[in-house]
Amino acid sequence: MNQTFEARNTEEKSTWPTVPFYLMSRVELLGFVLTPNDGGELNIAPIQEDKTEIQLWQATPDQRGGASLKHVVTGKNLSFRKQGDANKVMLLDEDRSDRNQLWELADFGDKVYSAIHPLADEWANLNVLDAKPYGTVQLWAWNKGAQNECWMSLTETGKSIVKKIDYHTGAGAVNVTPGEVSSDYSIADNTNPRTPLEARRTLTRTRTKSHQVSNSQENSSELVFTQSFEISGGVESIFEAKVGGGFEQHTTKTISLTNTDQVDESTSTTFEVKLDVPAGRKYAYDVVETIEKCSVPYTAFMEFRSSVNKKPRCYQVEGRIDNTYSTGTTLVVRDITNSEKPLELTKKPVV
Repeated sequence: MNQTFEARNTEEKSTWPTVPFYLMSRVELLGFVLTPNDGGELNIAPIQEDKTEIQLWQATPDQRGGASLKHVVTGKNLSFRKQGDANKVMLLDEDRSDRNQLWELADFGDKVYSAIHPLADEWANLNVLDAKPYGTVQLWAWNKGAQNECWMSLTETGKSIVKKIDYHTGAGAVNVTPGEVSSDYSIADNTNPRTPLEARRTLTRTRTKSHQVSNSQENSSELVFTQSFEISGGVESIFEAKVGGGFEQHTTKTISLTNTDQVDESTSTTFEVKLDVPAGRKYAYDVVETIEKCSVPYTAFMEFRSSVNKKPRCYQVEGRIDNTYSTGTTLVVRDITNSEKPLELTKKPVV
């Protein structure tokens, strides 16, 4: 436990993990990790079963060397400031111009642990004051690999699981002003012949549904679990408003809670239209879809299964599913002989 090494090779740099991790101290081999405390300082403490996320860090490599170490819950970076004989370690807002926010892992001959030093001062090392459990973390000069200046990057490779989702249709909302979109358009030009144009033409009706998930817990520390780790499961229901009120629920392929992109589904069918255009006229045949939108809020009951902690972490994510869908198709026929003053002739539903 008191083994030391004569030198630290600052030329041999270790690589920071690409996933969130805990910084575990070697002090008394207790498994204590770097933890911000309520007083604004950092110390070492056991991994907390109920608030694992407050001890997680994320490294972002910097082209100048080293990496910034972001505390994933607060979004602040690990930094230091000179204070007496030591350098005080603290969390500060990200400042890419501040070299005090860049850190390197240095090999000193141990196969498990590394030294951590700021890029701005390679001989100052992340150090647990007096090598005490729960001790304050500061920067101090290299001491040949003493236990209080040895750290291990323990990666968190856990994932979140969607246990169930409650859809709150009673709080859903419908866009009361439907929109329209053209799914096909065809022109029959009979301006030159002197006889009526009688023929048939095939048009396409395309009915599109789109769905989009959004989560509202932007300031919640638990959002770390949905942003930083794999999620198993997701939204599996979409909705359409019923005539007269309420919502009709449909099952769909799973949409991940982290996928905030619009998901589109469309089906196309063809139908024939009889053209009846008088001589000297030009008609437009427009296939128009009536579009409606509705939103339904939901609560997702989640469970984070840590690769480090055996106790599952239960939490909730509030969000909503936005739905866009076609409620009907209409064939609109217009006389566009005078393009500046088109005249609508007929408007019939397509069944």
